[in-house]
Amino acid sequence: MRSALVLASVLMVSVGGVATSQIETRPPGAARSSASSAGQAAEVSVVGCLNDASGKLRLLGEDGKVYDLIGHAAELRRQIGDKLEVSGSEDVPLTPPQGHTWPESNLRVTSVKTIFHKNPAGVRPYLGDVAHWRSYKNKTYGLALHYPETLERLDEPAFLGGSDFVDEDGVVTLQGFAVTGEMYPNANFGGGSFTVFVNPTIRSKGTCRQFGWLMRPIPALTARGIQYPGVSRTGVATGHASDQYHFHTYQNGLCYEFAFDFGWNTGTGMEPTFLCSVQPVLEQNHRELMKALLSQVQFVTPGIRRAAREKPHRSSPPTVLSLERSTADTAFRSTTVTVSWSTRGVDYVQLRYPCVEKLSVSELGGADSPWPPGVDMKCGAVVGQNFPPNGSAKLMLSNFNPSSVNFVLSIEPFSDGVGCPKQSKTITVSVGPHP
Repeated sequence: MRSALVLASVLMVSVGGVATSQIETRPPGAARSSASSAGQAAEVSVVGCLNDASGKLRLLGEDGKVYDLIGHAAELRRQIGDKLEVSGSEDVPLTPPQGHTWPESNLRVTSVKTIFHKNPAGVRPYLGDVAHWRSYKNKTYGLALHYPETLERLDEPAFLGGSDFVDEDGVVTLQGFAVTGEMYPNANFGGGSFTVFVNPTIRSKGTCRQFGWLMRPIPALTARGIQYPGVSRTGVATGHASDQYHFHTYQNGLCYEFAFDFGWNTGTGMEPTFLCSVQPVLEQNHRELMKALLSQVQFVTPGIRRAAREKPHRSSPPTVLSLERSTADTAFRSTTVTVSWSTRGVDYVQLRYPCVEKLSVSELGGADSPWPPGVDMKCGAVVGQNFPPNGSAKLMLSNFNPSSVNFVLSIEPFSDGVGCPKQSKTITVSVGPHP
């Protein structure tokens, strides 16, 4: 269902060369200074990024050198994160630099010049004239929407993270759109995607409001009187990251998902001043775009059979039929065990275990798990995932106590978003100490 879409924009910061004298060689981009002896003050002008790490005002120069700034504090604190040219008197360290490694030094500020100022409001999306937006309609699943020219309709789905329903069986990808770099011009934006999914197997509003992955619930978006509950997460790769958002709504007997993926450059491998040389796109800028798109969504009567959209009648309460575990595998220092379950009249289940000191539990996926491996499972009442009504999960248990402890796992069934704790089942696994 998924296909990879690479949407990237490359931002380059060029740093001019700096002249050298007969007695000193500086790395490219080093501060301009007047000649001085070691241990004496030197007049310098430094271009770099201003930050307040550890409560101190510091300037990361284009050459990678760090300056602790003294003076003009009130003026500088108004420009945290900006690219500046700072002039002043540098206390030259007694220890000369080795190669390209420069020690930190104090810079007594006499003047400050702003080169690039970050707008605290971020970058608003470029949406153009709504009257010129394009149209998309799917009669089978009863959805119509309009989208701006800064989105490109795709022949194949583009959302790399997939959908986020409590049960991925039966998910249909309706349409994917590429979010081009023109959406957030002159910003640290690497492109993105907007994808519409529907899951006809989810037959209730309460279950549709749930998500498989519960890492970060976010405030719901409201558009055209419809409330869209949502979750988000951030994925990071070398030099790049993406913010992902998922929103659900239950309309005309169908559960829809609207998924967004916005990429940006982390600055890894770039010039030291890259991140203060470009305007960041903030979450509020993402939400403005997402709300604008959802405001152009309309739901009409689906063409699929009505019987396929009606909530099934259940004569018995949600029931866990079985909860089983495999033989524990201790070949890799930690204990690995696979748990599997089956249910009847259940929309989804939650796995819980009481907190045990120095016991770490990771979810390694499984034959039916749509979530990434290696994620720590939360203990106690807090749950980070919902699981399908019938499935399995592979768990890695790491016990850092000097003796064995018990891992007690319970499974609770849910129907229409409501839990049934009386129908829960429990298993116990003895976990030996980590060698």
